[in-house]
Order: sequence, then C-alpha cells, then structure tokens
Amino acid sequence: AGGMDRDGGLLGLAAELARQYLPLPIPGSYNRIFRDRNAVESFLFAYSGIVFWVIALVAVWLVLLRRHHGTDAGTGDREIAKGLIRQGGDSLSWMALWEPNKYWFTPGFRSGVAYQQHGNVALTLAGPFGPAGLREETAAGFMRYCAEHALIPCFYSCTEELWPMLQARGFQRVTVAQETRLAVRELEFKGKEWQNVRTALNRAAKSGVKAVWGRYSGFPAHLRAQLIEVSEEWAAQKSVPEMGFTLGGIDELADNEVLCCLAVDAEGRSKGSPAGFLSIRTDGS
Repeated sequence: AGGMDRDGGLLGLAAELARQYLPLPIPGSYNRIFRDRNAVESFLFAYSGIVFWVIALVAVWLVLLRRHHGTDAGTGDREIAKGLIRQGGDSLSWMALWEPNKYWFTPGFRSGVAYQQHGNVALTLAGPFGPAGLREETAAGFMRYCAEHALIPCFYSCTEELWPMLQARGFQRVTVAQETRLAVRELEFKGKEWQNVRTALNRAAKSGVKAVWGRYSGFPAHLRAQLIEVSEEWAAQKSVPEMGFTLGGIDELADNEVLCCLAVDAEGRSKGSPAGFLSIRTDGS
C-alpha cells in the first residue's frame, strides 16, 4: 500500500518494523500510518508483535525446562534408588537418597546414578549403585545421557574401579578427601597414639556420660528436642546456609535405617551433636 515511498522511505520502513515488535498500545505517532488503511491491516500490525513475543517466550521457556530437568526426584524414583542401593553401592551411596538429589536409571531400572545439576554440570553423589557388575556400564550410560542433554558429568567420590574407564575418556581427577575404614569390632585403643582418646573416655565415664545408640525416632521426645535445638543454634551461628550434599541434618537422621549415637549425661541431657552411621550395602548384604 504505497511501498517504500509512502511513509518516509527507509526511515519510515525501519520505524514501522520496530513498531511491529512492540506491544500495544500503538503510540500516537504511528496513528498516521494507519489513517488510510483498513481494519484488518491495522489489526495485523498491532498484534503481530504480541504473537512474536509469546512465541519467543514459550521457546525460551522450553529450552530452560530442557536444561533444568527438574529440581528434585519424586518419591517413586527415590524408592527405586533405595532398592538398588540395597543391592550394592559405595560408602556414600546412602546419601543419594537425600534431597534434592535426582536419578538417572539404566533401561529396566537395573542400576542408577544419583546427581545434582548445577548450571550445565551434572555432579554425582558417589558412583553408580546397583549390582557391582553393572557399575562401568551404568557410568557409561550416564555419560551418554549427559551428552544428549548438554551436561558435563562430574563423578564425585566414585570408586577406583571406574578410573581406568574414565581416564580413557579424558577425565581428570583431584583428591578432595581421604576415606578411612575401621574394623570396629576389632578396634582397640592401645598405644601412645590413642592416649587422648583413652583420656576422653575415662573422663566421660567419671562424669557419668555414656553412649546411647538407637534410631532417631526411638529416642525420647526430650532428647529429640535437644538435638533440634543444637542443630538450629549451630545453623544460626553460621553466615551461610547449611551446605547439604554430603552433610546431613535432622531430616536425614529421621531415616530409620540410620543408626545414631548420642553422648548423654547422668541427667539424660545430650552432650553435643549426634553421630550418624549410614547403611552400606555390598552385593545385597
């Protein structure tokens, strides 16, 4: 309707194009453009910008959803993971059942990996869980999943048996901690290196402090209240929130498969934070 010569040549065309992608209402300065045009043309001009932005926002939202993959696993996934961890896992695998971990499973739910997504990094918590013979196959499948979803896999605290396969695929590793395993039933506090431990045990015995073992849910109400108070007081003294990941709290103690140990004095008061002992399963035992 008039072409490039109608409304100011290239400048008019640029102004009209810019207006195409701006939402309503139409500024008064554009009214002259539609003075001699029909209603259909005015309608298309006015609403094409809105349609454009709706489509653009929906596209961006879908991309973000695809990259995000949710923030936590559902109860069903967590129950499947618990069953697989009972068949076999690492020393940290029980922590995989904590929120906000989510899970990737092999076809048929034969084994799986627990991970958290931070940006475009999929950070696992321990190595694959399930039957020991499927560990390497499961890790390879998880890496393929990450490649399909533009994620970078990072295996935290996986066992040495996976390293040859990971090294062959270009992975690098760094030591963040050392794990010590003690044969508790055979442990004896003998020798000079255990002198401080023996002193602490003797002092506790003289003060009437003893170790109380049990499940968190089985402790008396006053002990549970004391533990909550200690936890909240400790968190209030920190300038940052509780870290989580491999550092559990009261919610994680509430798991009936976690064994707790409390230092309790003669008056039944807890003397500090509890020690939690997590379940470790190897080949279903």
